[in-house]
Amino acid sequence: MTLLGLGEDGHTASLIPGTKALDERDAWATSILGVKPEPRISLTYPALQSSSLVLFVVSGAKKRDILARVLANDMALPAARLATRGTIRIFADRAATGG
Repeated sequence: MTLLGLGEDGHTASLIPGTKALDERDAWATSILGVKPEPRISLTYPALQSSSLVLFVVSGAKKRDILARVLANDMALPAARLATRGTIRIFADRAATGG
């Protein structure tokens, strides 16, 4: 099981839009440098996609638009590009869903 969040820019697990980490297919982890103020380490898609269960926790009205884009499979967003042979479940509060 993998537990993930969703960033306001559509990132997850520090897989940030426009970074080289999105294209990494050999390593299971990679560094993310120069995008955010702090250096980060992230699991890559191969590592995340090996999970049989991926859970996203999404909260807050600021995530409403980005969650809608993820659910619409906007492949420009790293979170929407995550695929697994297992199950992906999204737990979102009312503020994030607009409901």
